[in-house]
Amino acid sequence: LTVQRISEYTGIAGPGADEGQAPMRSFREEAVPYVAEGDAPARTGAVAALLAGRPHAYAMVMQSTALELAGVRPGDIMIIDPLVAPADGDVVCAQLEEGMGATTVYRIFQMPNIVGASFDPRAVRPESINGTTRRIVGVMTDLVRRRG
Repeated sequence: LTVQRISEYTGIAGPGADEGQAPMRSFREEAVPYVAEGDAPARTGAVAALLAGRPHAYAMVMQSTALELAGVRPGDIMIIDPLVAPADGDVVCAQLEEGMGATTVYRIFQMPNIVGASFDPRAVRPESINGTTRRIVGVMTDLVRRRG
């Protein structure tokens, strides 16, 4: 069980595991909606202030390590604005349609691609943006980090 948990966290196959079946930590649920209830008042106030006057913007809590080398760590609260046009180097929220569903990922925009910034080589694979099946749905405008 310990080896399995380490394998799931790191994305590296454990002894006796099929290399093609190794879990990828960077591609699990990458971010979840921010819930203010139970959070520190300072963070809740900061998020509320950043969202004030922008009814279209929303807050997400990063769960993956796909952007760790870009300074976005698990637990950070990202303010995503769907009305901001992406520029090269921006952290963006993108949807990648594959088959019958779409996957939402957070990556760095480098026209015409998005790329991760992680120690995990599977997270840095460029994905081409075509505007239909692979599209940007928002730009990270602000970041709130927990102290420590």
